[in-house]
Amino acid sequence: MIEILPNLFIGTYTDAERLVIHPEESKWTVINCTREIRNISNRHSSQYKKIPLDDTGNLEDNMTLQQQVHPVLDFIDEKRKKEEPVLIHCQLGKSRSCSVVAAYLLHKDMVETVEEAKKCIIERHPKAFDGGELRVYDMALRQTFDVDM
Repeated sequence: MIEILPNLFIGTYTDAERLVIHPEESKWTVINCTREIRNISNRHSSQYKKIPLDDTGNLEDNMTLQQQVHPVLDFIDEKRKKEEPVLIHCQLGKSRSCSVVAAYLLHKDMVETVEEAKKCIIERHPKAFDGGELRVYDMALRQTFDVDM
């Protein structure tokens, strides 16, 4: 699990499982960014959200990200304002979860372009986006936030 911003973490499915299994970790909010991984939590919906994404970056996935990301970003912001930790995960913590964190950085105007968002994440998580080569959700991010690469 890697902290990108205070109380905002990127992780793997295994990281999310660990948080759910240990009751003392109940303060965590978990965002599942996969289509294939079932919800691993019995938690109340106030602590668990899902954006069903694949690693394909096809048109359907880009549309899913565009349509579902804003409520999730507001949800993340609400939790961070309360200083509650948020884990955003996908299978390996390298693509889908990183794309949602990039969306958050754009949403909060912390960066101006998709490339700046990716660079910010890669500085803390060098394996993110396969070191910057992966561009699966770049188009969706550019269109959703009306920004340049």
